[in-house]
Amino acid sequence: MAANHLQNQALQMAIEVASQSRRWKEEKRLMNEAMDELEGQRNQLYRLLARTQMALASTGKLEPDSSSILSVLCGDVAESDPGDTWLPKGWLSTTKIRQELGSVEELWLKQHYETALKELERLLMREDLAPDTRINAKLLKSCILRDNDQAPRALTQANEALDIAKRYGMLYDLRGKARFHLGMCQFEAGHFREAHWSFSLSSFTKGHANEIQVWKMYAEQELQKQS
Repeated sequence: MAANHLQNQALQMAIEVASQSRRWKEEKRLMNEAMDELEGQRNQLYRLLARTQMALASTGKLEPDSSSILSVLCGDVAESDPGDTWLPKGWLSTTKIRQELGSVEELWLKQHYETALKELERLLMREDLAPDTRINAKLLKSCILRDNDQAPRALTQANEALDIAKRYGMLYDLRGKARFHLGMCQFEAGHFREAHWSFSLSSFTKGHANEIQVWKMYAEQELQKQS
């Protein structure tokens, strides 16, 4: 009798554990869906605000010394230049970048992904391309690929950009920027420990420090969930 009682207790506990596990998995699934929805809304807001800012700038209605609308939202005002604009996927568009890659950025904001990627491919085929332009082109390509649900290819581009930056010792900020975008790829792939390390190594990258701290915090939260 005692053995049967213990067996029944063990069975009941196993059923309760299995039930709790199913509830946790369902809660995690719902939370992930909510996070994906929030990320999508954030990217849509970035696009809308970026296109609004570009339109205002083209009409001369945006004050030259005014802070970027998106930088205000991201909290990067103090460290950003007046012409900096935050686009989706953690991409910081600077005046210099717009001079070199502005047409690609506009195609991306209009969600013409394939056309934007083809234009970048043509640019990257140039042998005379300056190292900093090549790095930025690869990182922009990584962002567009992530935005188009092509995470593995995005990770490859970020790694290649980092390798180029490492070969040129003077490109310290670009090395940090490449690590940041590598971390974004790792985060979206669910590799939170690697992402946290990438964010830590790029913490003081010019123009990106506040944004990096936010994503580092997200990675820490995900790691805490796993512990």
